[in-house]
Amino acid sequence: AARMIARTGYAPRRTIRVVMWNNEETQQRGARAYFEKHKAEIKDHKFAVESDIGVFEPWGLAVAADKNVVQRMRAFGKHLLHSLGGGNITSTDVESPGEDIALLCKSGVPCAGFLSVNPENNAVPGDPHWEDHYFRYHHANSDRMEVIDKHQLRRSAASLAAWAYIIADL
Repeated sequence: AARMIARTGYAPRRTIRVVMWNNEETQQRGARAYFEKHKAEIKDHKFAVESDIGVFEPWGLAVAADKNVVQRMRAFGKHLLHSLGGGNITSTDVESPGEDIALLCKSGVPCAGFLSVNPENNAVPGDPHWEDHYFRYHHANSDRMEVIDKHQLRRSAASLAAWAYIIADL
């Protein structure tokens, strides 16, 4: 997604920081190390997005932010990401829409978690069977690059790139 933004030649108003770490499922070592290393900068973080649900057909974002931010993102998603996919926005009242960014969210940074369509039954977030597929792919033998649908991966990356640019340019 970051490479896509760089290739456009247009720089958003704010810096986009791409961060990847491991050990998020057990002890959050990567998230904690990032938070500690950048603690003095957290006040300058404008938004945090996590993608940890899979790269199937993009659906949108679960956003934990104030009502005005959610409404603006809904409008952007509806008008700018409609044909691409991934433009749906759901508001969440949980403290964090993702484990990897929880420390940032709890520190007051508006946050979002990337959501995709269930690849088995086309259920979307909010459907009671939406997460049925999660552990058949996540941390399973099928959680490998060679089994990922490259077209879905590209659409998910493009959706994340669009959101990153939109958020950084707000």
